[in-house]
Amino acid sequence: MEQIQHLLTEVLIKTRKYEEVLDTTCGRFNMFKMCGVNHYENTHSKILAEFLNPKGSHSLQSKFLESFIETIGDDFTIEHFNCKEATVKTEHSIEDGRIDILIKDNQNKVIIIENKIHAPDQQKQLIRYNNYAQQYGKDKGNYQIIYLSLFGDPASEQSSQGVTYTPISYKTHIIEWMEKNLYLSVRFPMVRETINQYINHLKSLTNQNMNREMIQLLGKPENIESVFLINESIDQVKDYVVTNLFLPQLTEMCKELGLEHCSNEQSYLKQGARFVISNPKWSYFDLFFHFNNAGMGNFVYGIIAKIVDANPQKHETYKKLQKRLPLPVWHPVEDTMNIHTQFPEHAHWEKEAMMAIHNGKMVEMFKETIKNLQNKIKDLDTYM
Repeated sequence: MEQIQHLLTEVLIKTRKYEEVLDTTCGRFNMFKMCGVNHYENTHSKILAEFLNPKGSHSLQSKFLESFIETIGDDFTIEHFNCKEATVKTEHSIEDGRIDILIKDNQNKVIIIENKIHAPDQQKQLIRYNNYAQQYGKDKGNYQIIYLSLFGDPASEQSSQGVTYTPISYKTHIIEWMEKNLYLSVRFPMVRETINQYINHLKSLTNQNMNREMIQLLGKPENIESVFLINESIDQVKDYVVTNLFLPQLTEMCKELGLEHCSNEQSYLKQGARFVISNPKWSYFDLFFHFNNAGMGNFVYGIIAKIVDANPQKHETYKKLQKRLPLPVWHPVEDTMNIHTQFPEHAHWEKEAMMAIHNGKMVEMFKETIKNLQNKIKDLDTYM
């Protein structure tokens, strides 16, 4: 324990030193972070599509698309894809969904990219994309589905069963691709510096922004055992913060606001909780939080308004509710209509979320959002 405490003290000292360097060298300046790109998949898709587009404003024609295919390497299965004549679309509408990025050449060959930062797979998502892509010739190898996530996680079984797809990651493939693009754009400073900032932003999202001096400290032979012990304790630390700090905070908040506390036995809430805002005209409104057990265990939280009813009139009312809530995303799932709202601050940023629990900012943000939602629900009665 003494060795671990000594290591933590050294880490804190070096962290503060590194923070001072960032302050004096403008190392924190990053337009992507400032604009709140972080975990918004649609924004990342637009950024990637602009680089992939031979007609993009970068003026480097098909070089970035060619380097993307080169980065995928032997896992790229389409032969003789014509990068020079390719077109790139984002949010491409198909009969039963939207494809994040669709790249098509003049030979009717297609690359489909499904971009996942933190959102779960939709129902039969890759299966639907595969059904759409088969019009381009399955037996001819004229299409490929690429599943992009932060850390290269596979798609869920319900989304991808029976589908051949290629998983890639921001952590490895996209950063490597962008580093190649740095070399390609060395004579174009505006493009080069934008790529450089995006690389730094992705390294932050994928937990790779530790400074070299810190890595050397942690890599010393006398620190190896402590490093692994700390790493193995992360889930227990999360459990401690949630169980001993956040749950009591939320329990008090629920008493104050008159919310019902539900059990957290659902598999997707192994480290979380649900709270219900009841209304007799609706099935329920869930306030939830949990640590996503997939990937790096990121902190996810928000509000789901749900009604298990196929009544078209109620669905129309829900659409009106969608427009009245902050940051809504509309998810029709079979006969269940969900509104999933994620908070603008801290979402998916595990360190910041943990600190916000400690200093009470998280529960205050929950409280303000719930009050806002309660007011919106009262307003909805006029629509019924």
